[in-house]
Order: sequence, then C-alpha cells, then structure tokens
Amino acid sequence: VGLQSWASSVVLSERICADPARFSLSSLTNTSSSPLRILELGAGTGLLSIIARKLLSSLHASASIFATDYHPEVLLNLCANIATNFPSSAPPPISVHQLDWERPQYFAPMNEPFDLIFGADVIYHPDHAQWIKACVERLLLRPTLSNSSTGTGGVFWLMMALRVSGRHEGMFHTVEDIFPDASSSLTGGDQVDNWQLAILEKAELGKLKGVGRADERGYLLFKIGWVPC
Repeated sequence: VGLQSWASSVVLSERICADPARFSLSSLTNTSSSPLRILELGAGTGLLSIIARKLLSSLHASASIFATDYHPEVLLNLCANIATNFPSSAPPPISVHQLDWERPQYFAPMNEPFDLIFGADVIYHPDHAQWIKACVERLLLRPTLSNSSTGTGGVFWLMMALRVSGRHEGMFHTVEDIFPDASSSLTGGDQVDNWQLAILEKAELGKLKGVGRADERGYLLFKIGWVPC
C-alpha cells in the first residue's frame, strides 16, 4: 500500500502548497533560531516530505526532514523517490528511517522532538489511532517555559479519507475517540508539563476530480496539538 501516493496525501499536499504559512512552512511563521524538525509518519512515496522540502528550499529556510515507514520495500521506493526529486543533492535532503508504530524505538533521530508531524491516510486499522497517538505524544514538541506563553509547541497534521463502504468505513471515528476535542478538554492546569494532545481544528474537504478511490466521499483534516489539562 505504500508504493503509491494515496489521495489523502495529494489533497493535503495541495493544501500545503496553497498556504504554506498555515502549516508553519514559511519563513514568516518559523521564528525559531533553530531549523525546523519535521517528521512524516507512514510516508509511503514521501510526497508530503518532498513537498515540504521543496517549499522550504524555495524560501531558503533550513529544516531537518525525516520520512518514516515500516516495510523494507516501501523504504527502498521512498529513497528512490527522494533521489529522483533531488538528483543533485548529496547527502539526500530528506532522511529515511524505519518506524514501527506498535513497537517504536526512539533512537536517534527519534530521540529529539519534532516541530511538525504529518500523516496522510495512515489509519486503516482500529489499533492505528492508539499507536500513532502514543508515538506523537513521545515525538511532538511540547510547550515549555520558553514557548507556552505564545501558544507554541508542535503540531500534528493528520489527513484521513472518508470512506463510505468496505472494511475502512468510518475509521475516522477512531481518531475522534482517541484524541479529545480541544474545546471540551479540561483546562486550568498550572503545571507547565500538564498537557494532553487534542483536536484543535477539524475540516472536511471535498474530492479532487480524477483523484481518489470510488469509496472515498471526501477527506478530514485534523490539526492536533497540545492543550493544558
């Protein structure tokens, strides 16, 4: 399944290209002195990572981008896609790594937090939302004393297909069951480490002509981040 670009990643890529600042891929939104750290989960062909790298390169913005997947053949294809899109770059501008959501190992480079995490069509089993939440809790940059007052901290962008039939029908409900809505989450914690992941925004997007499977009626884009609890 990771050897093709699924419609969710195509639609999300178009959204990112249309408004990079919304996804923190703009020199205007990255006020940190450190390069962005960006992670793609279930990268497959690596479309989101490639788009992010090209956008940031056009702005002469520095970033470390890591594309991850699990299956060896998908990782080989991912490396080939990156080499094709950046033929003159040595070393490649996107680093490829294996990541098992169920049994993740947090060795370098997964031992440091990420400013942005992207995932498109990565939840196709009831357990995936729980596994991915545990990974994101470990990997996403948390608000700290230096950034909590400005509302910063990492953001996880998750795109899912709304499938109306078959074994993946209604899978988006597993995300809503695992991640609470930010508006209904408990607030008022006075400890800087007292944070939980929640859905900050949710938007339903329509299909693109000629893109996607017949059982997809649209897509859900989740913006997930830290809220006090």
